[in-house]
Amino acid sequence: AMRVRPTEHAVPGMVSGWRWAAALALVACLGFDAAVEASQAPRATQSWSFEMEGACVTSPLALRLPRRQTEEGDDDMVELLVVGSNDGHVYSIHQSNGTLLWSRAVGSRVQSAPVATRSEDGSLQVLIATETGDVFGLDPITGGKHWHMDLEDSVKGSPALVAAPDGKSTWAYYGAGHRVVAVDVWSGTVEDELDLSQHVVDLGVASSHGNRSLLLESSLESSGDGWLFAATMGGVLLRLQAFPRLRLDWQHSTGGFIDFQSAPTYVPEHGMVLVGGYSQVMIAINASTGVDLWRSKAADVVAQATFVPTMNAVLFGSSDQHVYAVDAGSGHLLWQHRFGFAVQSAPVVRMEQGGSLTIAVSGTSPRAGTGLRVLGLNKSGQQLWTVDTKAMVYAPVVWARDECSLFVTGLDKFVRRVNVCSHHQVHDEL
Repeated sequence: AMRVRPTEHAVPGMVSGWRWAAALALVACLGFDAAVEASQAPRATQSWSFEMEGACVTSPLALRLPRRQTEEGDDDMVELLVVGSNDGHVYSIHQSNGTLLWSRAVGSRVQSAPVATRSEDGSLQVLIATETGDVFGLDPITGGKHWHMDLEDSVKGSPALVAAPDGKSTWAYYGAGHRVVAVDVWSGTVEDELDLSQHVVDLGVASSHGNRSLLLESSLESSGDGWLFAATMGGVLLRLQAFPRLRLDWQHSTGGFIDFQSAPTYVPEHGMVLVGGYSQVMIAINASTGVDLWRSKAADVVAQATFVPTMNAVLFGSSDQHVYAVDAGSGHLLWQHRFGFAVQSAPVVRMEQGGSLTIAVSGTSPRAGTGLRVLGLNKSGQQLWTVDTKAMVYAPVVWARDECSLFVTGLDKFVRRVNVCSHHQVHDEL
């Protein structure tokens, strides 16, 4: 069933038995100090939740656009959230209240985050790729189909968006099975492809040319020099050249399996690519030569990194239940914070006035039931707030325009909007 559920608030002054049990379980899992810190941190309040038919393992796409895209001006703007689900549907939801605008069946599970591009007439369109290789260009207002094409192989990651050689259209580079395929987003036609034979690159392609926050689940990263950096499931980082034709430049073994949570990140400020994985190491690699610059060790699988220019730091989480901040130039540890659950996506940073910032980290737990799934940290690694949900969170959160709200997806089939600013916070689980 699809429905919007209002927030349910606890009765002031009442502490039920299950909350005491949950607190004791948290102490047992995290240790006393971490449990005290988590219990003292303000918990976020929920604005709304929207239920789908299946779990969601990707980030939503937050859009603000004219209700009639052919008209200019802010008089009639609409804010939408587009999200794909394992139920084989794409949903467009109003950000303000969580009500459904439209849904569309796309044939199979959606495990890559939606991406926004411009169509030929200048209007916004959303690219959706399914696990079986169907790619759609959809109208975000109506859900209408601009085009559809079949890559005929698995797609589990978002594409890189790169300006076409003619400077007019945009090409979306998808990882599909063993191939990287360039699709013209105006027409949905295949413009180029490269077969990488033994390498599986279906985890996707990401681009630094677009809005980086929309592409955090991808496993191929694009530089301004036309380089594409692909992480394969076999643990190899590849550098590809996009123009004039796709070709392989070099490859670098990371020493461990790489899956959806460990996509590489290109950092142009340092000319390096960051990649983690089952090697349990965050590796910084020279983007030009493919030579190691530094390595930072964790105790378990390392998730995707985020570079923060104002800190000159690299942030990443691990299945060892910690969040790490390391110096971007050397890899030396600046601080680490014990989350308490496995971190399986990149931290998402919100810059604030005065130079401060908030780091939102999402993760999973080894058990079912309500638990800490998202937390906020300051640039020193101190905890600011927490979000408790009933399901694991595999995807990065997305900040709303008000900078006080987050959109969170989960395995319990829900998309949630939660408030994390201090004037919204109360002690109430979601």
